[in-house]
Amino acid sequence: AVVAEEVRKLAEQSAEAAQNITSLAADISVEASQTAAQVAKNVELVQNNLQRGAQVEDNFAAVGQAINKTSEVMQDISSHARAQLERVREVSETTSRMAAVAEETAASIEEVSAAAQEQKVVMNAVDENTRRYNSIAREFATLAADFTRHGWDEELRRQIIEQGFAVLEKLAANPAIKSMNPDLIKPVVDAVLQDPARAIQTFILVDKDGRTVYANPPSKITNWAFRPWFQTAIKGERYFDEPHVTQMTNRVAIAISMPVRNDQGEIIGVVESNVAPN
Repeated sequence: AVVAEEVRKLAEQSAEAAQNITSLAADISVEASQTAAQVAKNVELVQNNLQRGAQVEDNFAAVGQAINKTSEVMQDISSHARAQLERVREVSETTSRMAAVAEETAASIEEVSAAAQEQKVVMNAVDENTRRYNSIAREFATLAADFTRHGWDEELRRQIIEQGFAVLEKLAANPAIKSMNPDLIKPVVDAVLQDPARAIQTFILVDKDGRTVYANPPSKITNWAFRPWFQTAIKGERYFDEPHVTQMTNRVAIAISMPVRNDQGEIIGVVESNVAPN
């Protein structure tokens, strides 16, 4: 009887311990689920932060390109400073504002790296600064375009455009150009560009997808499909724009382009040149 009583007590204690273990396991399961949910939220937050950071990097890559282009335009404008003093003052003010915005943007980046919980506020500030910078860049481009546009009268523009198209038309009909073979194209184009009386200053030939086939002078750009001169000419139309400072020569010029057709009349590419008075 004593042994049976002891066995009964041990059984009751075992049952109670089993209940405690079951309850503890349930609590641990709940806490594990909560921990897993929190980890998932943290992972999602980190992914969102990485995505926003990549967007910031893209924005500032674009800002860097705009600054480089602005520097090239300033070099050409400075050579005409005496005749355009008032315009240079406006450009100088715009540049100062651009520098101020760039400093604010740099400060915003430091805030982004300082604390993750402040990232949303900082990103809004970066977006605002980027919009302001783009607005100033457009204003600067307008000033530069206005500056260059007033340098040539309408008759001069018409003459150099006609002369340029006359040269491009002959080149576009040349079998070497139609071959899309750089080895055959180079001597033909180089001979035209070496002529002191040439009407064109540069030459670019691209295929129907906008990829560079041959360029003189060489360019780091490999695809021109995003340029208006390509988008117009690939439709079978001629294109010309307003006088502007070109990236290839850092000179004021007008871009012209036209399609290249094969012997069946199909468009196989586009030729583009910058034209300017000799």
